[in-house]
Amino acid sequence: MIESWLKLNELPHLTPLRIKQLVEHFGNVDETVAAMPAALAAVSGLVAADFEGLRSAAMQDRVTQIRDRIDRLGAQILSLDTPTYPAALKEIHAPPPVLYVRGNCRALSGCALGFVGTRHPSNYGKEVVAALIGPLVDKRCTIVSGLAHGIDTLAHRHCLDKGGTTVAVLGCGLDVPYPKSNQALAQEITATGALVSEFAPETAPLPYNFPRRNRIISGLCAGVVVVEAGAKSGSLITAAYALQQNRDVFAVPGPIFSENSAGTFHLIKNGAIPVRSALDIIEQLEGLPRLPNLEASAKPLVRIQEELLSGEEKSLVGALSAGPQRLDQLAEKTGKDVAGIFQVLLNLELKGCIKQQAGQVYCRQ
Repeated sequence: MIESWLKLNELPHLTPLRIKQLVEHFGNVDETVAAMPAALAAVSGLVAADFEGLRSAAMQDRVTQIRDRIDRLGAQILSLDTPTYPAALKEIHAPPPVLYVRGNCRALSGCALGFVGTRHPSNYGKEVVAALIGPLVDKRCTIVSGLAHGIDTLAHRHCLDKGGTTVAVLGCGLDVPYPKSNQALAQEITATGALVSEFAPETAPLPYNFPRRNRIISGLCAGVVVVEAGAKSGSLITAAYALQQNRDVFAVPGPIFSENSAGTFHLIKNGAIPVRSALDIIEQLEGLPRLPNLEASAKPLVRIQEELLSGEEKSLVGALSAGPQRLDQLAEKTGKDVAGIFQVLLNLELKGCIKQQAGQVYCRQ
């Protein structure tokens, strides 16, 4: 069964949301992979040719390669129907069909809080992370972040130093040393916590992987804490995903003259919960531990604000203002190759800004 999930996950142009819809339609993943290309196309809105490679020898070789690499890493593969797949993550808009996990899978369940922020924290930001993490660890809360430099690294480090459990969500394959300077930290995390990725082994840390990574950080958590973030920080994307997923968003106020306060000020101005101490978080989450409200996670999708989109994403949304367009038309208009533009469209779909119609046609939400 896991091989069927991997085949769907490795098929080009098949997004996490489309995979979920296909499996729900055909009843289970094995029936989905066994279906005829024309039947798969009719459900997914793609064309039959997009599914021709699903049961090919090349696909089987690819799946075998992935499984061998994961075995050599001592890691595990979780799919949406695996009992240990985290319940909170399963309920988000487009859950990863496959998760690659190195370390303790149990760290992905129970109460968790995400910590995100700038890669260049001030002394103030460093002190804030140190002050907040300890009481949360004492409440047996798992700390989730992205292993990046700055606030992410500090959150993982302080959690481990306090004897807590931490999870790092990656924007690359589990076997890709990124960032290289954090590889010792990554290894230490796996002793009690876990490294997690939806990307197959050897996947490079490409820029468009990280917005996808961010939805997993928030999806695993009851809430997300933002510590120091600029006006265009990727942390704001994580916070936006948290709102989309009905998670709590916490923001630490900062000095008004600091650029690192612009993002947190924006969040507080728009309703985020201001944090002066860990008690503010603990009281909001009713003492901890708890899981997110999974029933509320199924609410209609909230579109992420357009000001948080990248220039490339804004360009595509603008191109769709004139009406629905095919993938090849968008590639021609933007001068980009189809594979590259598909990744940007996938991120826009995850952010609730666009949706895909039959025949690889995209339109604004």
